[in-house]
Formats: sequence, structure tokens, C-alpha cells
Amino acid sequence: MSPSPTQKKTPPPSVFKVMRELVASKLVENKAIVTQEEAVNAISKKLKCSKAAVVTRHYLEIEDVFRQEGWDVKYRKPGFNEKFEANFRFKKRSLEEPAKAKAPAVNCAKLLKAVRELYKAGKWECNTLPAKVQVKLWTQLRDAAQIQVGTATKLGVGAGIE
Repeated sequence: MSPSPTQKKTPPPSVFKVMRELVASKLVENKAIVTQEEAVNAISKKLKCSKAAVVTRHYLEIEDVFRQEGWDVKYRKPGFNEKFEANFRFKKRSLEEPAKAKAPAVNCAKLLKAVRELYKAGKWECNTLPAKVQVKLWTQLRDAAQIQVGTATKLGVGAGIE
């Protein structure tokens, strides 16, 4: 069964093994450039298939998996009057550097409703945080959710933690 046009078929694990070896062999200061030709040749040799099969089976669609593994990956191919070999550019992200991926969609109305309900729920205490920190966080939450000042006090929420 072939995937639908919206589904991406992931190359087999052996393709990623070959690509990881290529990247490792070219790695300098957390960066590596692997030409398309090098990738096609190495994959076709390892998988014992034709170079055309590597392309038609989409074995070069490796970017998403490498991004999940902490790499920034860019595929570049020459434009109309440019002369360079098509290539993959890999750069290892630092631990602090987030992946460049689409942010998940947030249902703001649902989130706001949940925040307001939690705020009014009547239980603030968290034994792992000092009382001052709790008050500060709940105040920030109240302000972000545009809850009227004094709402918690009227409900008896947080009584005795200050």
C-alpha cells in the first residue's frame, strides 16, 4: 500500500545509518556538508540498489529525522545560473537552541477557560515552592488571564499561604 500524497514515507533505517556515517566523516566544529552525489553513491552502495532507486524511493528525504535528533539541516541545490553541487548542510544544535519547527496550534479560548477555572478552584498550595514564589506565579497567571484582582480573596482561595 502506498502512502497518501499527504503522508511522508520515511526512508529505511539503513539510509540513516549511511547518512550518519557520512555526516560524522565530514564533521568539523559541529558542521558538515554532504553532497547529494556522495549521499546517493553511499546509499546505493550500502543498499545494493541503483542510484535512480535512491531518488525515486525518496531515500534522500532525511531532514525531519535529523532535525528530531538535534540537527539543523538545509538542502541546497544550484539555481538557474549557479554552479555548485547540490548538498545537505548539517549543523548540530546546542542544548539551549530549540529545533526550528512549527509551534503547535494553541486553542487560546480553551486555555484561557482552563486557567480561569484553575485559578478559581480553591487550592493554591504547592509544597515544593516557597509561598512567595507561589503568590508571584498565581499573580502572573491572574494578570495574564485578565482575572479581576480580588477574585481569589472573595472565593477564599490561597487563604493563609502569604
